[in-house]
Parts: sequence; C-alpha cells; structure tokens
Amino acid sequence: MADLYGQVVRGDGVGSYTVGANTRKVIRNKFEYGTPDLRLLMIVDDASTGSFTTGHADSNSQLSKAVIALQQRVEIYGVSNTDTDEFAVYVRRSSIPLAAGEEDGDLEERTILSAALSAATGLTIKVYDGEIDGEDIDYD
Repeated sequence: MADLYGQVVRGDGVGSYTVGANTRKVIRNKFEYGTPDLRLLMIVDDASTGSFTTGHADSNSQLSKAVIALQQRVEIYGVSNTDTDEFAVYVRRSSIPLAAGEEDGDLEERTILSAALSAATGLTIKVYDGEIDGEDIDYD
C-alpha cells in the first residue's frame, strides 16, 4: 500500500500520475499532527494546603478558580485529575505569556501565570513547565 501512496488516479480514469516526493515527507520533532504545539504546565499550591482536592467539585472551589484564571490567559486543551496540592494542564505553547528573561522550553516557573493564579485563589500558586519522564512529571 505504501508504494501506491504516490500514485493518484487521473480524473479521466484512463491512467495515473505520480505525486511528488514532498507529499511523503515526515516532519520530525513536532507535536502538531492536527493539534497545535502543546505544553504541559504543573500548577502547584506552594504552601501544600490540600486546596485542590478540598471541595474540588464545588463551583467556587480553589481548583475552579485556578482553572478559570488559566482560561483567561492561555488556551487549555486538557486538565488532569488533581493531587492534593497540584494538577497538570495541557495548553497551547504559543499562548503562554513569558515574563522578561523567561524562555520557552525551560523547565522553570512561569511567573505571569503564577501571579495571576495566586491572585485568583488567594493561595501561593506556582506554575511550572512540566515534562513527562517515564511515570513521573518533572518540573521546577
């Protein structure tokens, strides 16, 4: 079947022609197969108060406030289950606001988002770039 990929039947049904080699190129090191380039962010309650699981299903919970504050600043594609003091979100990489001196791709705190979530929840929230490493998520 792969050998036939470059063969396209002509509209007249009489024959076929070969499509150029560029149609068979694969772009490597991208996460954009129909999905924008996504980034994993870890949202962490720095004071470890257990705030994200306490009443998390309530409409005005700390988790709800944090997600709403994120939605106002980044394009969210997924929110993980919460742990006591942290949860993960997948966001469009290009929507992440970077403060002066911050660079995309570093496993570091995203200070603009940390300040916004801290203000929205009244907690000390830190937002870090995350990276999946086997069974763990690395951040900070």
